[in-house]
Amino acid sequence: MGDADKRGEFMELQQKLLQTSHQLRQMERQAVQHSTDMRRAKLIVAEVGPLPDNVIMYKNVGRAYMMEAKGAVIQSYEGKAASAQASIENLKSAADKVQELAKSTKQDMEELLRTYPNLLKAQ
Repeated sequence: MGDADKRGEFMELQQKLLQTSHQLRQMERQAVQHSTDMRRAKLIVAEVGPLPDNVIMYKNVGRAYMMEAKGAVIQSYEGKAASAQASIENLKSAADKVQELAKSTKQDMEELLRTYPNLLKAQ
């Protein structure tokens, strides 16, 4: 392979590393959002729990509010909290896989640079 081929391979590895780091940042933002949603749902359940069962509750549906039974509201927010927790766990496992891919890509780049040290000088 010529220097042009190796340079192209190096550029592809750089691009792949940038994409994986972007994916990791995006996953971190999603995990933070799900964590916020989970805390909000748990807080609502904790605050609504001590209220009497016959209290009138309103659930936010888009721009409108719908009258709901207390049990239905609590069940809905407990479901949201559980869903957010599951999403966080899925994101963590996916992030681990992406980190492994980034580590592998970085090792490939280092090996390519050890073999062809002139690649950095040519850029």
